[in-house]
Amino acid sequence: MIDGNITSDLPTIVLIEDDANDRLLVREVLEAGEAVGLRLVEAENALDGRTLVDAATACVLIDNMLPDGYGLDLVGELRAAWPALAIIMITGTGDEEIATQALRRGADDYLPKHRMTPGNLHRAIHDAIDKHQLAAVMDRRQAQFELLSALMDTAEDLLFVVDIRREAVVMGNAATRRALGRADDDLGESPAPAANLFKAGEAAWYSLRALVARLSPARFETTVWVGNYVGRPVEISARLVNQSGRQFVIGIGRDISERKNIQADLLRHAAIDPQTELPTNSAFLLQMAALTRDTESTWMLAAVHVSVLEAITRDINPETLGDWRLRIARLLLDGATQDGGCVGVSSNKTFLLALPVANLKQARDQLDSLQAALVELMKSLPKAAQPLASRSNLGGRVAFGGLIGHPESLVGALQLERVVGLAGEAELTGSQKLVRA
Repeated sequence: MIDGNITSDLPTIVLIEDDANDRLLVREVLEAGEAVGLRLVEAENALDGRTLVDAATACVLIDNMLPDGYGLDLVGELRAAWPALAIIMITGTGDEEIATQALRRGADDYLPKHRMTPGNLHRAIHDAIDKHQLAAVMDRRQAQFELLSALMDTAEDLLFVVDIRREAVVMGNAATRRALGRADDDLGESPAPAANLFKAGEAAWYSLRALVARLSPARFETTVWVGNYVGRPVEISARLVNQSGRQFVIGIGRDISERKNIQADLLRHAAIDPQTELPTNSAFLLQMAALTRDTESTWMLAAVHVSVLEAITRDINPETLGDWRLRIARLLLDGATQDGGCVGVSSNKTFLLALPVANLKQARDQLDSLQAALVELMKSLPKAAQPLASRSNLGGRVAFGGLIGHPESLVGALQLERVVGLAGEAELTGSQKLVRA
């Protein structure tokens, strides 16, 4: 028999049981338990039971011994066809083996007929339904998370979550994982140290953490890795989030290389020495930063102080001073251009020089070559400047400020002063001191 009241929109419980007394027992138990929100429909055999099961079915109660088959086989069929359906096997006394097989084939629970009470039946039904509803919610959330992750991975910006207590990046999009050197890893299972995201390491992470603690949301400019020790300037927008008693920093890092380049171009045009057309202090530093930003090379930074120009400034006409500054600028530019470096101006008598070098020895060799070139250039010093230089005992100094570059290739900083003699004199005085970084 099939229950005729099938027009309701309520979710159904399908009872598949050939024994009329057992169907009556289940019906009375359900009525005694006041199963609100569920409608019972009944079938006497497997064929009719299959017909009743549809998308509106919340739960199926199945007896094993049916006129046209076994309930165990029907459990497997229904589980394959309806993965989210709650299925409960009704067993007789001593049918523990049947119950075990039913669970293996996909039943959520089993209930012996001798334990068929309103409380037990309702508990079994609602537990099975709740389990599948929870699984459906989790599946939807997982699908949404996967879509969101895919969307995040298409972004060129860095999107990341840092667990403050662990000081680790626990979630990040593809751009973040590449920056951490973990492109194919799951950060959730194996978080990465937050400091590894930043070129400045722990200093940048501690600065961001302190800023967000004082002001949330906050903006922070720094340089992050984009892979293979290549840095990129970013502006990070970050906020502090509390969840389940833990604190997280969620951040978005937007590439500002183009903005920085535009600012640098504007500054370079505004900060050019009109006589030599070389960049002055701030513009030189920007140019040097641009050259060293995306390289692992070590760079030599030197200040070339030609003090004889001070005498020319005081006692010789400005045209002569300009001519000499141009000569020195050309000398430095020729060497720097050939070696891939850059030259700037700090004052009338001081030039700035940055060159890529392999190590400290090469840096010293570069200084020796520069010194020799300056000595040769000074042989053509105007005669009017000779007595001035002699009286004031002025010379040219090359002050080597140190080696800069990637932290792993920073071999040290060298303070070196060489006095270059005037009018061809090559006597050297000075001191050297090696300072470890």
